[in-house]
Amino acid sequence: MGYGYGGSLAWGLLGFLLALLIIVAIVVLVLLAVRLVRGGSRPAPPQYGPGPGQPGQMGMGAAPGQPGMGPAPGQPGVAPGMGPGMGPGMGAGMGPGMTPARQILDERFARGEIGADEYNEMRRHLEG
Repeated sequence: MGYGYGGSLAWGLLGFLLALLIIVAIVVLVLLAVRLVRGGSRPAPPQYGPGPGQPGQMGMGAAPGQPGMGPAPGQPGVAPGMGPGMGPGMGAGMGPGMTPARQILDERFARGEIGADEYNEMRRHLEG
């Protein structure tokens, strides 16, 4: 006399599927929130060696004086070997007697990828 599901399990099955869909949606939203908080995907590793500029040129971008690298060396107000965004000690060239391997080692130490002990050991190995 009016008790139960009225002879049909359709509403029970529909309720179960709706609850399952809501749980899946909550899990997806939590995963998206975690990804946004962590900053999305990992950044690309730095690239060493010839860039898209002239063949054999170290670094990235075009050669000085070409589009994308600012004014050519020797123009008034531009220090030789300095480009846009470069401060003292960050010139395009390497110091006297500095090899590309030593420059990479210095950059890794500056970024904090290696500690002082490891830096000194590798530097002695390169120099000796």
